[in-house]
Amino acid sequence: YFMGNLRKLIASVSMVAIISSFALTSVAFAGFADVEADAWYAGYVDTLAGAGAVSADGGDFSPGLDILRDEMTNWMVTLAGLESDPVEEATFSDTGDSAYADAIETAVANGVVSGYGDGTFGPQDPITREQFAKIAKLAFALPDCPDHETTFTDLVDVSEWAMDYVRDAQCHGLFSNETVNPGANINKAEASKMAVVAHDVAAAADGGEGEGEGEGEGEGEGETASTDDFEVELASMEEDANVPTGVAVELL
Repeated sequence: YFMGNLRKLIASVSMVAIISSFALTSVAFAGFADVEADAWYAGYVDTLAGAGAVSADGGDFSPGLDILRDEMTNWMVTLAGLESDPVEEATFSDTGDSAYADAIETAVANGVVSGYGDGTFGPQDPITREQFAKIAKLAFALPDCPDHETTFTDLVDVSEWAMDYVRDAQCHGLFSNETVNPGANINKAEASKMAVVAHDVAAAADGGEGEGEGEGEGEGEGETASTDDFEVELASMEEDANVPTGVAVELL
């Protein structure tokens, strides 16, 4: 009788553990309450969290919100492992209240950003796709692709200053659809994958392995990241991003 009840108790505890595991896996990932484990971007968010670029503490990741310039700068500085000495005075007049002020200064010191040209950085402005192309290129020192023929059908919308950065971004698989939508904003789900792909491209160029979620990106020596899944997964999101580019502002 005792052994029978014991077996029932063990079976019940095991079932509760299994159910609890499924519940946690399907609802939260990387510590974020709004990132489901089966979301296409979950692995990239996990990579960002592992690198210290994002911290959940049980909060939300907000994958559908546009990523802002200061947070994107922090992600890139962290993933690229950039460092700099502390500064006594801020470079920009509008970054004092940013949670990522130190990362912005590190990006400045490493030649990744230098603001709008009027003494401001616009930390709370959304980052555009052509701006991302430039910051990714400079943060990770991605190789030049001077012989790559850019095939985007909307190149006429790309700012002149961004042409080479957009070309290199396509060459390395950061942008892979028919259009680049240069002035469109990037949401945080898109940004998480694009940032990790940029990291993995740089790691592959250095002969190392990337830290992506295991879809073949950045693996092997001298290979760039695989873009097949990247193109498929972002296709619908990029179709929704066909907005007028307006006046593009350079992220210097």
